[in-house]
Amino acid sequence: MTNHQQYFSDQTVKCAEYFESWFYPNDERNKVTGSKKSIYNPIYKTFSDNYRQKSGKSEIIAHNCIACNFDDSASNILYFLNSNKDSQHIQYYLRLYTFLFYEHAERLGVIYKELDFVDGNNKFNWSLFPALQSIKYWANFFKHPKSAMLLHHPDFYIDSDPDKPNFLINEIINDDFIKTYYKGDKSNDELREKLANKNHVKLFYPDLILTTKALCAEFEKIVDTIKNNQAFIDKLEPYTTIESDLNGP
Repeated sequence: MTNHQQYFSDQTVKCAEYFESWFYPNDERNKVTGSKKSIYNPIYKTFSDNYRQKSGKSEIIAHNCIACNFDDSASNILYFLNSNKDSQHIQYYLRLYTFLFYEHAERLGVIYKELDFVDGNNKFNWSLFPALQSIKYWANFFKHPKSAMLLHHPDFYIDSDPDKPNFLINEIINDDFIKTYYKGDKSNDELREKLANKNHVKLFYPDLILTTKALCAEFEKIVDTIKNNQAFIDKLEPYTTIESDLNGP
């Protein structure tokens, strides 16, 4: 195993460990299923308690879809990270990592938009969440490669790798590059000039551990945003909460 592969593998192991400890912050158990309670359980509990109080039915179970849909998405991330610990397949890993975290970011965006976290076009304001915005741009790069499709075998590395190459490089694709050329279509001609028919291009993906921590911090904000604002609870409850025999995360 090369130094690059070892560095990458160490990052994947630490990412899996961090995400699992974040997703399950303690060892509380669901009383019905016996499973661990996730970081999103407080959202479920908030809506359930609010529903019981408003209805006057202390015995009912009120199921909230927001918490469980976040939980399902985060569970997919955790499964991927745990299934690819010590990975040496960097391109595969980075693509799947990006898409899974981006999917979760889009789910957050739906709820934040309902709560009026929007820009002038009534779209979710990604700029309020820089880590989510960054993963969106990386997802754009992988799913809409534009002139990156015209490259000859770019090499993939982690940007924080102390042994990443620093010579024989025709172009570097890194976080700044992605934010410049994959946030929209205004610079497509310039992008073509930089990438078309190029070899010796290096892609330096942001440090996975720092990226994971930043994303998790922004994912977690939704919990306090909802549970500490009664107006938000009242706005979301009519189309997210029902009486049910289901149980939360």
